[in-house]
Amino acid sequence: TVQKSYGYGLIGFNVYGESLITASTFSRNNYDNRYISCGGNVLFYYTRRPSHYSFNNALRIDSSTFSSSWSDCSVSGAGVNIILDQSLYEVDVTITNVTSCSNKAIDGANFYLEVGSTVAKSSITMEKVRSIYGSAVYFGGGLLYRYKGFGFIDAPTANIEVPLTIVDSEFSENTALYFGAGIYLDVLQENYQRIALENCSIHNNTGGDGIGVYAYFGG
Repeated sequence: TVQKSYGYGLIGFNVYGESLITASTFSRNNYDNRYISCGGNVLFYYTRRPSHYSFNNALRIDSSTFSSSWSDCSVSGAGVNIILDQSLYEVDVTITNVTSCSNKAIDGANFYLEVGSTVAKSSITMEKVRSIYGSAVYFGGGLLYRYKGFGFIDAPTANIEVPLTIVDSEFSENTALYFGAGIYLDVLQENYQRIALENCSIHNNTGGDGIGVYAYFGG
């Protein structure tokens, strides 16, 4: 159990090989405006890997709970934060039997997933996930998935090949003031087919437009 930290409960930066979080609880890991505006339960940040690393990299999060944290940072959420940033880094992310609940952030309160403009040969898979009672000021109370620098801010300029698959999961009772209280997706128009939601329950979310799922296909 990791709780009541200032900043993040756990940060992984360019972790090579396989990383595993299992049977764990993260709670009430908050930002403190005296020191840092970012905070939350976990942050994994991957950027350009050295060329001499050739093995596959993986992040596995299983049978864990992330709850009751908050962040005032515009570049990450408060629950589970995964950023694949401007890289040739190859990483497969699997999130299974995870509950993220009652987190508060500017965007992506419970799950914040962001992909840079040159990421390839990576994937994100979520199965049997519960995202509930997340509260975002703007986008994605339950989950935010976007390509960095794209969408409403900048025109898309690069091809990205990072499929997102969500299976047998629940997004409910989440809120967002603007778009996508349950799920907010911001992707390239030509890559929309790489987003798959299968047998998911999305209900009782409240907020602005696209209350359940809001998908913005740029380009």
